[in-house]
This record gives sequence, C-alpha cells and structure tokens, in this order.
Amino acid sequence: MEPFLQFWNDEKLTEMLADPNNKKTFKKGKALLPLDTLVRLPKDWLKAPIFLPGKQKLNRKVEVMDHRTGLVNVWTMGIDNPLAKVKTPSKEITFEHIKVAFAVLTFWKGENPVPLSVKALAKRVANSTGGSYFRDLLDKLNDLREFWVAVNFGEKKRKRFPLLQEVVLSDKPPLRSDASSAKEDQEEMMLDCVRFDKEFANLLKDLALTMHLRFDAMKELKSGIAQSIYLFLPSRAVYYDSQEKPFEITTALLWEQLHLDKAPKSRRYQILTKDKVSIIAQLDGAKLLTGRLRVVLVETVDKKDWKLLSWVEKKQLLEGGKLRAAWLAGGRTEEEFKQRIEKIQELDNYEIELLEILKIDIEAGFLFFCHAKALLGQEAFQKILSEAKARHLEGTSTVKSWEAVIRHRIEKALSKS
Repeated sequence: MEPFLQFWNDEKLTEMLADPNNKKTFKKGKALLPLDTLVRLPKDWLKAPIFLPGKQKLNRKVEVMDHRTGLVNVWTMGIDNPLAKVKTPSKEITFEHIKVAFAVLTFWKGENPVPLSVKALAKRVANSTGGSYFRDLLDKLNDLREFWVAVNFGEKKRKRFPLLQEVVLSDKPPLRSDASSAKEDQEEMMLDCVRFDKEFANLLKDLALTMHLRFDAMKELKSGIAQSIYLFLPSRAVYYDSQEKPFEITTALLWEQLHLDKAPKSRRYQILTKDKVSIIAQLDGAKLLTGRLRVVLVETVDKKDWKLLSWVEKKQLLEGGKLRAAWLAGGRTEEEFKQRIEKIQELDNYEIELLEILKIDIEAGFLFFCHAKALLGQEAFQKILSEAKARHLEGTSTVKSWEAVIRHRIEKALSKS
C-alpha cells in the first residue's frame, strides 16, 4: 500500500502509537488504514519552515516521529565535522543549496547511487545549460559534501553523515542515447554516484509529497522568502478551500518562524508587497500537485498587524472528467478512483524526457499526466510513452499530435476492465 499522507503531530494518533494494545490502524473517514503506511513528518514542520530563506542555521534540530518504532528521532542539521581533529563547523549553505538537493532527489527512485548528467541537473535546478552555471552547481555539490547531519534514533543509537555522501564525475556519452539533444560522438560530464543517506532522502521525498509540492513551481518563485514560505504554507493551507474559511497567520509570527530580522508592521508589509512581482504575487496561484496555492494579505481587525490568508484552490480533476469516465467504464469504483488520485506524484526525469521527445507541452498537460500515472501505475504509464517514442523515432509515423494519441491510449487503457 502506498503511504497515506498524514501529519504525525496529530494528538489522537500519537496516543494510539503510545498504546501497546492498539490495533495498529488509523481511521480516515470510513477507511481503516495500517499505521505503518503513514508518512514520517517533522513535528516542527507545522510550527515553522525547516528550510529558511538565505543561510541555513547550523545545529538546527528537527524532531521526526519514526512510523516503524513510534519513537521520536532528532535530526540536527549542520553539525561540526566529526572526522576533523580540530573543531570544524559544517560548510555554510543557503537555500540555493537546498534547491540543488531537492533537484537531485527528483532523479532519485529509491535507490543509491543516483546517475545523472550535470547538464540535466543544471536544467532541473535553474533551466540553465551554460558552462559558468555548471561550475557554480559543482561548487554547491561540494558544499553539500561538507554539510554534516546527525540523527539520534531514540536514546540508544546516533548516526552522523554528510548530506551528500558521495559523488563521482566522469565523461560519458549522454545518459540516454535517444535523447533529443544527443549527437554523434558527444560526451557530457556525468555524476555517476550521487549518494544520499537513504533515511534522509526518504524524509525529503515524504515532505514533498505531503506538502503536495512541485519542484518546477518552486523554481518559478524568484524570492528566497517566497520559496521558503512555499515549502511551509501548503502544509496548513491544504486543509482550507476558500477565502471565506482560510488558514491565517500574522506577519509577526511569520517573521519569527522564518527567523527574519525583527521589523515593524509597515516594513513587513513593504517587504511582502514591494517590487513589480511581489512575494504575495509570486505565492498567489503557485502550483501544487493538487491545485494552486491562493494567498491574500489583509490587515488584522485591531489594525496592529497584517496577516496572510491562504487556502488551496483545487483544480477540477482530470480536465472534463475523461480519465474518471474511462476509469469507471472499466468497471472500477469511485472510491478506488479517489484512492488512486491521492497517490499523485510528480513525473520523473525519464517520463519528462519521453514527453519532450514527443514535443508535448508538459506544462499545459502536467496534471493530466500526473493523474494518468497515478491511475495506470508507473509501469503501464511509461510503457505507453516509450512505445509512442519508439514510433516517433522511427521517422515513419504520420502522427501530427502525439499528445492526442497518448491521451487516447491512456483513456483506452483505463477503460479496460
């Protein structure tokens, strides 16, 4: 069973975990789900962002409930290098380094090491393929190798490791020889062994799924403050669906949680609303896996502060219901449909590459393809894309729109019982 995304700070759930006589299940609506399918989530995630704008605070602690043991594990980010003879602090990193770590994880499929090209990583991080950015990217990877993390598993075991444990550079032919950018005798710099600690990588993947985050949407946010809020606000806003009943947070509390320098009410307002495309404008409408984040800034009733109102505008699923109709036509139930959709996750690098080869507008059809992947399963979804790619590369097809063909094949596959 795929993990059911549920916050670990739920008091009732915590009580259930502490009770040795519980049934090891958790009730969601009418469904009774095994506790061991729940996703780990830092308790601090609902109090403040884990990743701050600008420099990341060294020796910052994050408590995480381990779903396998019910124990609280304490993660400490940015500890001193335990291998050094003299005290050597971790390399100082910024939010830009965190974006690189998240970008690497978009290539991660649950196993170490991760193979990818520097070019592909640069494009994923910043839509850049320039040589100067390659150098900057390699510098950031090197910094991540010198950023140490410690995790205490209960009271008995402690583990310490660098955020990026290993990276090997080599010059090879393109990772996929049929990629649209491949040329004869072409070589590119490859990152052969990008190795994360598996626990840490799984934790970050869990966070991204639980927050319904899209890495491509985070990249579009130009402000570091906006990006940090994006990695925090959806965890609360996702439970609200209108401006009439939004999640509310004052700017004073937001400033405190972001560890920003203290500022008066007027200055906080100015920072959030200045520039042609303000922080508020960047966040309002920011894409999530299940819709868009909506944000409005209003003055509090007592006029002492401003507050952010936020909610998630759920996009109409599946563009006119064609996928839903095909699913039901195959003899499946509405409840099964909803359960599959709850497992939505981003397209991986291979799927994006296949769609690009077929010259399909990924941005316009992003939700359709994510939903199709959730409904079909990754293997069946990739088979449809790879078969279309093979026909396209043969050069004998007269197909004018591969997007229309693929959409039809997806719907046809779903309609089969």
